[in-house]
Amino acid sequence: MLTSPDPDDDPFEELSPINLRISTRVNVSRDNNLVALPSTPSDQAAIVAEAIVRAFKSSTVMEGGIPMIDQDGRPRPVKIEVDAGMTVEGSHNIVGTESIIADVLRNRHATYLKQRTGSVSSTATAVDRTTGSGGCSEDSSRSATPSRRRSASEMDCEPQLPASKRARSQGQSAL
Repeated sequence: MLTSPDPDDDPFEELSPINLRISTRVNVSRDNNLVALPSTPSDQAAIVAEAIVRAFKSSTVMEGGIPMIDQDGRPRPVKIEVDAGMTVEGSHNIVGTESIIADVLRNRHATYLKQRTGSVSSTATAVDRTTGSGGCSEDSSRSATPSRRRSASEMDCEPQLPASKRARSQGQSAL
C-alpha cells in the first residue's frame, strides 16, 4: 500500500544542510565621508558567492573538506545568503569605486588651490582666444595680476566683441 507524501514533511529536514550567511554590508554614518569600494556591492556579493562555490567544488573529504553527501549518499543541500546592502546616513557622503573617489579628490584639491591662491575662475572673465587677454587693452592703467579677482567696475575697458558683431555695432552707431 502506497501512501502519499505529507506536504508538511520537508525532504531537506532530515538531511544536514549547509547554511552560510555572509554580509558585505556597508554602513556609512555622519557627514562628509568618502568611501572607496573595489566594485559595486552586488558585484562584490557575486564575487564572494562564486568563491564559496569554488571552494565547495574543489574541497574533498580526502583534503579535510566538507562532505557534500550524507551517510546515505544523498546530496546535502547548500544554502548561501549574501547580504550586500548599503546604508548611508548623513550628508555630503560619496560612495563609489576608487576611480570615482580619486576624481572627487582631484576636483576638491583643484578647488582648494583656486580658493587659496585667489585665482580667477574660468567664468569670471571672458578670455579672447586670439589675443589671450581678458578683453582689456594692453595699456590699461591697472596691472594684470592673474591671481587677483576684479569686479566688472574695476576693469576700465569695454568688452571685446567678435569682428562680425563689432562691424554691425559700429555701423549702427554711425546712423
